[in-house]
Amino acid sequence: MISSKLQMLIHITLISSSTTENCQRIMLATNSAHRGTISAKFPFYDDEAADLLAKLLTSKTDASKTQIFHILTQINNTQRQMIKTPYKIKYKKDLMIDLMNGLSDDYRDIILALMETPTKYDTLQLVKAINGTSISESVLIEILCLRTSMELSAIKNEYQIILGNKLENDIATRVSGDLKDILLIVIQKPIIATNDNSSSSTDMEKIKQEVKKILGEKKKIDKTAMKIIVGSLPTYQLNTLTVEYATIAGRQIEQDIEKYFNGPAKKALLALIQYARNSNSYFADLLNSSLKNPSETRDGDLIRLIISRSEIDLATISEAYMKSYKKKLIEDINKECNDFHATLWQLTKNSIQQSSAECLRFLSKPSDWFDENNPQISRKRIVHQIHLANPSGLAEKHLLISLAVNTDKNFGMSRTLD
Repeated sequence: MISSKLQMLIHITLISSSTTENCQRIMLATNSAHRGTISAKFPFYDDEAADLLAKLLTSKTDASKTQIFHILTQINNTQRQMIKTPYKIKYKKDLMIDLMNGLSDDYRDIILALMETPTKYDTLQLVKAINGTSISESVLIEILCLRTSMELSAIKNEYQIILGNKLENDIATRVSGDLKDILLIVIQKPIIATNDNSSSSTDMEKIKQEVKKILGEKKKIDKTAMKIIVGSLPTYQLNTLTVEYATIAGRQIEQDIEKYFNGPAKKALLALIQYARNSNSYFADLLNSSLKNPSETRDGDLIRLIISRSEIDLATISEAYMKSYKKKLIEDINKECNDFHATLWQLTKNSIQQSSAECLRFLSKPSDWFDENNPQISRKRIVHQIHLANPSGLAEKHLLISLAVNTDKNFGMSRTLD
């Protein structure tokens, strides 16, 4: 059972673009192959956000913690970084430290992840994956094989700043076999100044030669060539190579990877290939696998995937998920998180976590309750439903009302509960 706080993050992240302003910005980008669910909020005032966060951190109520979620998921990462400076100047304190000390464990991990820059967040995940009691090969593959060359360069620099070691040295020491070779090749690929998925000119003759190198003289694959070529090519060239490979070899490149590699090395090569073919579909598959995975790592996998893709392509990943699995991503998350479709408004006594998750499920369908022309009536409708569901649940009431009040375009920046 996924924690309800994780469910809150996933809901907020997936629906955070549902405000009118964000929808308009998304409509302008409909021709893009990659769209996130979180974008910059306009207008945005970092000093006001800092003041409100300071007030909420002082109150330490369940409703205030939920409002913190809303504030930080209605702005993008750049704007979250902007809040830190006025907070430091005005309150003489570090916002990250105050968040760490002021929030409980289930809130803390997600909020602190949101507050890191994308580069630092990826790097901290790598530090944990490489230097833990056991190597988390799946995390290494996900981050190192699915980032652009520019992102990898930034991650390597950040890694050295944090640990004082070079990332490639730690991989060479801690990882072994074919996986080590592949990861070292991936992180040392040349930096491409433009988007790695650019459709700039590709030397088709060179691509054909690369395919022949992999196939070898007797059309028996050269494993070393496979690792070097698949690991070093930018994604748009790798996608071209897979097409040419099928033409020359008469079979898909994945078939040879399955035949000649195993374990994490096979997973890494397949990740590179499948990401190059269709990154949205590949991330949709990762999310689906994470939802079906019963292990203790599932929460962490979902948090990492949701946060890292929220501003890049989570919206298009959700569309790919629907296409592949004939179900909405958010519906699968609902199903796997908690089964209360039939009792949407049945609030569980003494369980503010579950109640808040139910409220977010309700708020994720604004058409069911919200009238843009008369928001006051909409709020009264919510209060009425809360009273019917649990007239004595004061904590739940305050939480739900605060969520309802803060669904307008100001979203918590200028309103607080009475």
